[in-house]
Amino acid sequence: ARTYVEPTWTPFGIYAGDAAVGFAMEGFEPETGRWWIRRFMIAGDHQVKGYGTAALAALVRSMAGRHGCAEIFLDY
Repeated sequence: ARTYVEPTWTPFGIYAGDAAVGFAMEGFEPETGRWWIRRFMIAGDHQVKGYGTAALAALVRSMAGRHGCAEIFLDY
């Protein structure tokens, strides 16, 4: 719903092979000029398997490469 209202936000599924294991959402806040990771979740039965570590590293690399952002803020 958030991405419908705010088109600067992009949702991502996190997968291990064909299995969905989590969800992330990135976006830009025009008022502050900041790039954010606003959602980052790994399903309970898939935690402590390294999926979160790998997905977060991939998301940060992707955001830095696509948007050229030197800083990324994390919502918690």
